[in-house]
Amino acid sequence: MKIKNLFLGVATAAMAMAAASCSNIDEGDRLIYVKPAEVGRAILIEDFTGQKCINCPTGTEIINSIVETYGEENVIAYQVGLLRRFKPLVAVGHDREGEYGHGAHRLNALALEQAVVYAADASYDAESAAQYGVWDTPKLYLHFADENPIFLDVETPLESFGGKTAFKVASEAMLCHESQLQYAHRLTLASEEFPRYDCRRFGLVRSLVGADTGNDIMEHLC
Repeated sequence: MKIKNLFLGVATAAMAMAAASCSNIDEGDRLIYVKPAEVGRAILIEDFTGQKCINCPTGTEIINSIVETYGEENVIAYQVGLLRRFKPLVAVGHDREGEYGHGAHRLNALALEQAVVYAADASYDAESAAQYGVWDTPKLYLHFADENPIFLDVETPLESFGGKTAFKVASEAMLCHESQLQYAHRLTLASEEFPRYDCRRFGLVRSLVGADTGNDIMEHLC
């Protein structure tokens, strides 16, 4: 597994919604930024089940292999470099428990939470800081995070997509993900059988611009 694959986000549908409305918020009216908790560079991952997941029983092996091959610090540093280089207004990551429990997804999500903090710290990875400058990502969402949950509207037809919904566009994009088609052929909304497969639910785990008041991941950014 190449390390660049770790940075793949969950949210094809979420990114499709990035063209949604923006709000102009006066500086004095913004919510006070809550400083993120101090984090160390060690990552804790708890593995407790592989039920209904053909890949999950080897999840721990995948995590150990990644850490052994690249090292936790290198995973974080790679993400820091990407954040500094591309300077996103919004970063979207995997479920902390992994999409269907996948170990690489879990490592990616936990590392990304630290990477957004370190990307703003000029003393961390001086080489990429010198090359790209530091960057403090305004908003970080993780799939199914409990903090400040939102449910994206992916079922409204959008003119910018030729009348297609974000869910339809994401579903068509899924067909290009050839390595996954042997396991799944479509995205899903809420279901009793696979509740954590819902592509609409995200949580705002870190924000420099205050909490969301609706279901727009670009809120307060324009």
